[in-house]
Amino acid sequence: MDELIIKVLEGTASVSEEARVQRWRRESPGNEAHFQATEDIWSLTRPSPEPDTPPVPSAGSIITRAESAGKGGAGPRTSIGLLFSGAGRRSRRRVLALAAAVAAVVLVVRFVGGPTGAGAPVATYVAEGPGTRTVVLGDGTVVKLAPGSRLEEWSLDRVRSLSLEGRAFFAVTHDSERPLGVLAGTSEVQVLGTRFEVFEEERAVRVVVVEGRVSVSNEHGRVELGAGFVAHAPEGDAPTAESVPDVFSLLDWPDGLLVFQATPLAEAAREVSRHFGRAVEVRDEALGRLRITARFDDQGFEDVVLALCDVSGAECVLNDSEAVIVPGR
Repeated sequence: MDELIIKVLEGTASVSEEARVQRWRRESPGNEAHFQATEDIWSLTRPSPEPDTPPVPSAGSIITRAESAGKGGAGPRTSIGLLFSGAGRRSRRRVLALAAAVAAVVLVVRFVGGPTGAGAPVATYVAEGPGTRTVVLGDGTVVKLAPGSRLEEWSLDRVRSLSLEGRAFFAVTHDSERPLGVLAGTSEVQVLGTRFEVFEEERAVRVVVVEGRVSVSNEHGRVELGAGFVAHAPEGDAPTAESVPDVFSLLDWPDGLLVFQATPLAEAAREVSRHFGRAVEVRDEALGRLRITARFDDQGFEDVVLALCDVSGAECVLNDSEAVIVPGR
């Protein structure tokens, strides 16, 4: 976590990494105090405007000043001063190693000065009880949460940012100017528009891509994957990706998944066929490429097929064994 904190303070963290740090800060007062201790030191390590830079004080002198501040003998905590020249990030990172040694001392100073808020997500969604929960975000993105899962939505510039605890299926609205990032465990999933599942469990993250492309990254590495691939990101290891014969065999949702977001009609028909065990055929190549957006929860086979026809302007022919979708007249 210290590496992510440093990235946030440097301004080099991604939006999802920032959201992860924010969530971690909110988990306990100890986490918040650790962040504030690091921030206290970091905020005082900017390059000095003076041509002559004093030497970096020793850890002992820092602790002495912090203890004095904590007892009220040296005024506010800003009395801890560290100045650096253009030596830059390496020097600052080295000094941040001192933060662990003085964290307990600075924690006292922080509480004397009063805690500061860590911020909060703009919305939180929880699938309580034994059932799933389907959420439609403001941009039209559909998220289906598994029982016991929690999703937080953050208000951040330039990207759409979510954090997940548990398991969820995402049907993301495409927005090339505001990509979506999902933080789960120690991994980050970034995407423009696609359908995929994220499963965070037992200190590992699994990402199953049904449609489109995503990237999965953590502090150890990054991997890109497309439809039909699965990424595994155990905590402490770089993510890896593998192709699987049938990704739907991994999506063992008790009530199935029928969520489409700008999905080609032919692909949607195949998924409906799989879901109900009845053939659905689109008998026109151009019609099959038409992209549709729809979601279904408890509807039956005929209702789902008729809805697909309505939204695509097509006609349906249904019998006991199959459904045929043809261009409308």
